[in-house]
Amino acid sequence: MKRLIFLQNTYSEKYQGKEFPRDEWWRGFKKGLAFRNLEKIFAINLRRDMVWNLTPIAGKDSSSILPPDFHYIEDAIIKHRPKYVVACGLKAISALDLVLDKNLLGITHPSYRFNTEDYFLQLRFLVNLNLEGKYKAFPVKGQKELKLTQL
Repeated sequence: MKRLIFLQNTYSEKYQGKEFPRDEWWRGFKKGLAFRNLEKIFAINLRRDMVWNLTPIAGKDSSSILPPDFHYIEDAIIKHRPKYVVACGLKAISALDLVLDKNLLGITHPSYRFNTEDYFLQLRFLVNLNLEGKYKAFPVKGQKELKLTQL
């Protein structure tokens, strides 16, 4: 099943305010925590064409907030025609909720410091269910089960 995964932003001092070349971004992304955690969730080898940001423009650092580029997002969706989209983080969920009518699962950012192995295992189950509609699945503090709500 074809899925696309959208993260919020990317950052780079070298490319701050400019387009971050995808090949170079991918090489760096594969070394990070978000990549490792996404592979835990999906239990597959992620490919470059599966993972996107909300914009090709890089921020200065991880706290940079950049507006989504809806043309960029829609181009990725049209080109790859996913059956399902996973949005990582609140900004990504908000942006993709505006773009998609169905087949959207919003999750915490894979680098979120309070994510747990239990949460990743539950997400692995959810991403393979191919839920129809638009949902958000977040951990609940003090509970093992995640909370699944409709968007």
